[in-house]
Formats: sequence, C-alpha cells, structure tokens
Amino acid sequence: MAAATVAVKELNGAAGSQTYTTCSSTATSYFRVSDAHGNSTPSYKIPIPSAGLNYSYWKHYCAEVTANASSNTLDNWKFYLSNYAAWTAKLGSSGIIKAGTSSDSYGIPISDYVRSVGEAGSNGWCGKELTAGHANIDAVANAPTTAQEYDNRQITSTGSTNCFVLQLHIDTDATFGTLGELAGHIQYDES
Repeated sequence: MAAATVAVKELNGAAGSQTYTTCSSTATSYFRVSDAHGNSTPSYKIPIPSAGLNYSYWKHYCAEVTANASSNTLDNWKFYLSNYAAWTAKLGSSGIIKAGTSSDSYGIPISDYVRSVGEAGSNGWCGKELTAGHANIDAVANAPTTAQEYDNRQITSTGSTNCFVLQLHIDTDATFGTLGELAGHIQYDES
C-alpha cells in the first residue's frame, strides 16, 4: 500500500476563484496586512497600535490530498502550533493567535471561505477582527498548541479538507521587528 501525498495549502483571493498555494520551507506563509501567501515586503507589516489591538489579515489553510493511488482512507484531521509561547510573548500583553471555530470543530468548510480584507483605523491599516464576515465561524479561541480536530471527514481519493483559519492579534507593547518562524502542524490517520 503506497502512502498518499498530502500538501498543506493556503487559500487567498476572491471566493469562488481562490488560489491554493503550497506551504513549505521554501514557500513561507506570512501574517501580514495583505491577502497574499508569501508577501514578505516591509510595506505589509502589521503596525504596533498606539491603543487597543491591531490584527493581521485572516489566514486560511487546508490539507490537500494530491495523490492517492492505493485509495487509502485519510481521516481524523488535526492541527496545532508549536513554539507558541515564545512567539506570542513578542505580540504584547494581550497579543495572541486566534483560530476560528465552527459548531463542531476548528474546521470551516471551503465553501464558506471568505476573502480576507483590511480596514483603515486610528492605528493604521490592519485586518478586520476574525469574527467579521465568516459565514460559518461561531466563535474564536486561542489557536491550539496540542492537536485539535478541524475535519472528521474521510478522503479516499484526492481532495481538500476543511480550512482552519488563524489571525494574529498585536498589542501596544509588542516587540518591534521580525518575530521569526512559527511552526504549524497537521496530523491525520491513513489506513
């Protein structure tokens, strides 16, 4: 039995014609004030606010089974972030990474994908707070640091899982500069 091929992808662009970009060590995903996968240019950095919180644009991720010659069953999809405490300590006292949740998990159906947008505010251009505009987000929670389910469906051919949606919240006392890497992990069972 040959193992299936799975890639982690970020969704960007207009709903219905969104692009799926593979995330990898050479295709880094950035939290920015831009609806782009690999936008590392300084003009899209999130400004540290003078009061309240500033937000990144929403980041949508899914796993895509791109090859499955043996028709293996892939299920029990989970995700989590590591190096979280050291990373979020640089976001300020109320700085955090939030994740959208639906009624049954962290997963949001791709059919409910909404393009990430920003808005001008007293602290400069930033993303809208995560709860706005997502059809299937019931609440937000701290992004998980242990494996949490985001899709319980089985994939026996090729195709994409539900999305999980993340957003950075930055407080007034955040550390200025580049924060370094934050590792995201996807787990699943294959039989």
